[in-house]
Amino acid sequence: MKELSALPLFAKVVELKSFAEAARQLNVPTTTVSRKIQQLEHDLGGKLLNRSTRSLSLTELGTQVLPKAQLIADTVTELYSDAEEMANQPIGTLTISAPKALSRICSHQC
Repeated sequence: MKELSALPLFAKVVELKSFAEAARQLNVPTTTVSRKIQQLEHDLGGKLLNRSTRSLSLTELGTQVLPKAQLIADTVTELYSDAEEMANQPIGTLTISAPKALSRICSHQC
């Protein structure tokens, strides 16, 4: 199975129109972003981006891949958000110990 982590990275680079800014926002080195995009291009068999020192534009292949990369990025974000929400919800049974006198009072008033 091919590495999928480069697809959301590709979407972020296109969104920000910058390898360096994408790297900064994702807290990874710019070289890592560049290397992963190059590997993705290799895996897909073609260039995704036209790069120059001042601009970044999509190739025809990049235009076809981008919507799917964005969908994967959104799905991954949603997955982590859902998992975090579930992890923060209490589970199990809560047992409270109290003296009998307090439990009698609470059972009548609670």
